[in-house]
Amino acid sequence: MKINDNQNIGNQAILSEQPLELSKGEIYMATVKEKISNKEAVLQIKGKDVQVEFEGRIPKGKRIAIQVKNSEGEHLKVNTVAETPKGQQNEFDVSKILRNMGVTPTPELKQATKTLMDQGTPLTRETIQDLRMFLEKTPGTSEQKLDTLQAVGNKKLEVTLNHLRAVHEALHGQSLNEVFDRLQKEMALPSHESGNSLVEIVRQVNAAILNRSPIDNVLEQLSEKVVNDPHIARETAINLEQAIQEVVQLMQASGEEAAYEKLTKVLEQAEADMRQKDLSESMEIEKNITREESQTSHISATKQILITETTQRLSEATHQFRDVKREITRHLDGIIRTTQNIRANIFPQAKESLEKAIDLLDRAILKSDITLFTDMKTEKKLLVASSQLTEAKKLLENGENAQAAKLFNEVKTSLEKLNWQPSKTKVMHYLTKQQFYKDDSSGMHKMASQLHTTTQAFQKQEPSARNMFEWMRSMGLNHDSEAAQSLSVDQKGVTSEELNQNMKALVMKLTSGIEGKSAHSVVNEQLEQVLNNLTGQQLLSKLDTGSATQNMFFNLPLDMGNRVENVKLYINARKENEKIDWQNCSLYFLIDTKKMGETGILVSAAERNLSITLKNDGSDFKSKAESLVSKCQQKLEEIGYRSTGIQFAKLNQENNSALHKALNEPVAVQTKAMMKGFDFKI
Repeated sequence: MKINDNQNIGNQAILSEQPLELSKGEIYMATVKEKISNKEAVLQIKGKDVQVEFEGRIPKGKRIAIQVKNSEGEHLKVNTVAETPKGQQNEFDVSKILRNMGVTPTPELKQATKTLMDQGTPLTRETIQDLRMFLEKTPGTSEQKLDTLQAVGNKKLEVTLNHLRAVHEALHGQSLNEVFDRLQKEMALPSHESGNSLVEIVRQVNAAILNRSPIDNVLEQLSEKVVNDPHIARETAINLEQAIQEVVQLMQASGEEAAYEKLTKVLEQAEADMRQKDLSESMEIEKNITREESQTSHISATKQILITETTQRLSEATHQFRDVKREITRHLDGIIRTTQNIRANIFPQAKESLEKAIDLLDRAILKSDITLFTDMKTEKKLLVASSQLTEAKKLLENGENAQAAKLFNEVKTSLEKLNWQPSKTKVMHYLTKQQFYKDDSSGMHKMASQLHTTTQAFQKQEPSARNMFEWMRSMGLNHDSEAAQSLSVDQKGVTSEELNQNMKALVMKLTSGIEGKSAHSVVNEQLEQVLNNLTGQQLLSKLDTGSATQNMFFNLPLDMGNRVENVKLYINARKENEKIDWQNCSLYFLIDTKKMGETGILVSAAERNLSITLKNDGSDFKSKAESLVSKCQQKLEEIGYRSTGIQFAKLNQENNSALHKALNEPVAVQTKAMMKGFDFKI
């Protein structure tokens, strides 16, 4: 039975758009609002008024638990399962409800059931059985399991055993890199830690320098790795050996500080040489692309296909960029003319054209081939243009037509001057990725390679908006939504080939039995962990329907020097037309680093005013972090944010309430019903 509520007040209207579905056999928390007769009453269930008919007498208490007996007909037929004792408001006899469901109450099951009921989650026999199995069979403490239940309820997910296990694995399970390490050992796969590359060696030595390790040890470490590494070109190794000798002589003459300074410059030069080498390789690939016909006889069939595909996509991206510029300019011209002709508030007339222009630009930045191949300079200019259009929209809403028109003209001019240029490194990265998925290696090897590539993503490419989106895609966190889009007739989705180029697709292929049928149960269990982890993140980041806010959670592996760490990311943002409002949001990063311990980074944006709070219990954390944060601030200001300051605080349990407040303040909604969302408890 579906019930619609017509009492739309303020933000409550958002909730009221969603019909209340009540099914036979489900148990709900309810409040008795009005007694119509001895058997009929108006109950409030999940914020909506519902007229019901009781099988027995109407209970005396205000707060009751009811079970739906019949959902057909004019009035819902229910019976009372439990009611609050006299003088108490929310204390139910949960044991009675569980016995009514045919389950023996246990303290843990009673607490879990009460948690779900307090959230308004409907209970069925199947729900209780799944809940019991989850509590009995899933690893973890009682507190962790209750946290999982809270998260499932807050995201309004159906309480099933699969959902509970997936969310629990994402929140409290082993990190992905730990599971993959175990998989590599079980399957005797080669390790993909990047200890042999020159870039990795440089990074490790730099870390030793920052820790002020004895310079003799640092030089010995560098010399040993450079000499013994077969992947480093002989010429490069000789140059580094000579540089090390110069550092030793300088240390003897001028002391350790001068030697440290010299060594740092040597390492910077080594990294620069490596980048130049990569650039040369990229240029060579671009030459192959532009002269593919003349190169046909010198390359393999697979490479020929890849280059042909890439050339075609580059050509299409060029035309796409031109079309996007033309469409946005057309919309802006119309709005500018309107601002010149009408002095009154023109937002109602300009709203549709402006939103189309913003949407076109945002889609070009995030999902088109334009930013898949373009250089970082062009991508930043597009981000700035998007920021300016959003600011101009607010000016129009406030009736400030002249200021808005000025911004529209600036955006129009910048777009007209902008020429699309492919990035050599991005083209090379795309070709490498396509080659990786076209080779014949096993799914298990591909999966291990995919994890390595994902964790190294920001070491090899600049962390742009598009690169961040592609990084999330490589984990498979967009896999299900893109699969649905690919089946849609009206909406162009990714190709079937691209759909399988991510971690989740590879794991699903392995667990489905297409590959690895002979793998023993331990491997299957670990693959299931990976799949649950990724699925849990997707569930905790799904669209919050009927809410003015959006909450998301990610638990992602990232290379942090010489080892992979897991970064937990909590997002809380206002929603605007089913999109996150990037001007009003909060992001909280939590990571446990080897050197600095557990560290929290809270980034809060309110009307593009950005504040950063760093939390760590180390005594010297502030002095080490300030220079890094100032660099990050500059990059954020380049794309339209205004920095309002940096704060430092201790990371401990006493600050949890402050964290909750900080995460919710920028996007706070006054209606109580709107405050429900993801539990940001760390």
